[in-house]
Amino acid sequence: MPKKNGVGNSASTFQKQEDFVKIMSMLGKIWKGVIKHSFISNTILYYDMNGGPGITLDYIVAGSPVLAAIVLNENNLDHRGYVSEMSEKNVITLRQAMMTYNDFYIVQGDNKTVLKNCLPDMMHKPSYGLVYADPNGSPRDEFQFLEYVSNQKSCRYIDFLISFGAAGTKRAIGAHPDRGHQIDARKLKRLKDFWFIREFMTKGVNKWCFLLGTNWDKFPIPINTFYSIGSDKGKELIDFFNIQRQDDNEYLNESGQISLLDGVS
Repeated sequence: MPKKNGVGNSASTFQKQEDFVKIMSMLGKIWKGVIKHSFISNTILYYDMNGGPGITLDYIVAGSPVLAAIVLNENNLDHRGYVSEMSEKNVITLRQAMMTYNDFYIVQGDNKTVLKNCLPDMMHKPSYGLVYADPNGSPRDEFQFLEYVSNQKSCRYIDFLISFGAAGTKRAIGAHPDRGHQIDARKLKRLKDFWFIREFMTKGVNKWCFLLGTNWDKFPIPINTFYSIGSDKGKELIDFFNIQRQDDNEYLNESGQISLLDGVS
């Protein structure tokens, strides 16, 4: 997958972004219905850990910050968006793409550091919202910030959505089984109580996949290609990453594998 300023794009990016909009739209409808409760802030919080350039010119696809802003405005939801991006060139184009969205703030730097300052403090009413991570490659490095958010009481209603390439993650696990690329369902549940995994795209070399985490026990399954990680299909999808075939009949021993969330206590 070709990269420009650290951001990878391909012909399947459009489908990935389309699915992101479906998920955001579903969340928007849920938030609109539940923010009436007095103990919840009426401001939706959106955090994008990998902002990118705002639009992919090669494929004319809007980036996730632009798409999230559109959905939040279409649902007439009061909101604040915080987007981190490392590349100075991407920050320039991203700010241009977000010029009309006054409630979104672009911060340059490492998301594990800069976004911490954008979280609500302990005295703030709990907020609904979403943290979206769309890294290039394995999502392993994004979990440091997700773990930090999960430990903030004011963020307990903020859901997590992670997009990653299934093919690349599987290759990383096979090539470096000792570097913590594996998906560990038990440790995921230490971040959020309930997790859903999307069946990865069959077209395209990247085979994009989503993980969605929430603390809501009655969370509606987003679209019909999402499965609880505790279901048979969910376990099958996670096994696709973690179990490496040596040939058609033999698998690597799973014992001793380091988790994707290694270090999350």
